[in-house]
Amino acid sequence: MCHVRCRQMYKLCNIQRIGIFLYIVRRSSQNSSIFFVYISLFLIFLSSCFPTESYGQEAPVSHYRKIKEINEDSIVPFKDRWAFKTNAVDWLCILPNLTAEFDLGNSPYNRHTLSLGAKWNWNTSQNYKPSTVYNLFTTRMEFRSYYRTTIRNDRRPDTVKIGFFKRLKEDVFTKRRFHPRYWRAYYIGAYVDASSYTLKFGKQGKQGKAIGAGISAGFSIPLYGYRNHAVDLEIGGSVGLLYTKYDVFEYDRESNCYPRIPEKSKGGHLVPFPVISNLNVSFVYRFASIKNKYKMQKEPK
Repeated sequence: MCHVRCRQMYKLCNIQRIGIFLYIVRRSSQNSSIFFVYISLFLIFLSSCFPTESYGQEAPVSHYRKIKEINEDSIVPFKDRWAFKTNAVDWLCILPNLTAEFDLGNSPYNRHTLSLGAKWNWNTSQNYKPSTVYNLFTTRMEFRSYYRTTIRNDRRPDTVKIGFFKRLKEDVFTKRRFHPRYWRAYYIGAYVDASSYTLKFGKQGKQGKAIGAGISAGFSIPLYGYRNHAVDLEIGGSVGLLYTKYDVFEYDRESNCYPRIPEKSKGGHLVPFPVISNLNVSFVYRFASIKNKYKMQKEPK
């Protein structure tokens, strides 16, 4: 505001000076030589009264604020957009696994990611046909949207009674919380996966393929930070529909083989109930910690 007023007063003073100068020129216009001298000086003076923008001129305050904002919220480096994770629950189930996640935007306020992962325990080496078979290979692609919770001030009086679904909407499925956990980055997502499996834990086993799709949800928190990288903890789960086909077999000890049982095998079909496809307690390696990513809005610096 002060900067604008100073510029206005500066222009007013220049206009007054021009008026005085024109009065002198008029009084001295009887002598043509002096008149042209005054005209030349007048043009030089006029050009100096209204300076134009130049490289050496000081920029307005708003310009500096814009440059400062661009510098502080610069483009995220390519390596900081990657995350590599492994699920401890799958390791307990003897399933080595690895997932790579990539941010879809290069802004520090980006909230969308795409991940691709695999877990496998396939064709383990042995000298005989085991009676127990545990072979599984799964690939999974998932899209996620991260968000953070904000403070909620409109506390509802205890005397007000509301319905069950409205209570879920206003108290559970909402970003506005009375006690928000700012350090958590929550996520919801959608996934598709494809699997090949051979499983036998009892008298009979199943060998087949499956395709699944569903939704996932959870949250991630910073666990340990280093100078140029960090380890975060992710907790969540997934549930969805499963389409599969399989052959049923049993173990023949005498012939040391797995004969197929055609009458119990089943073609392609949709499993008639939701399937929990993943329980997630993962350790995530990032070049930039989760506490500095997926911000819903600009936080105070």
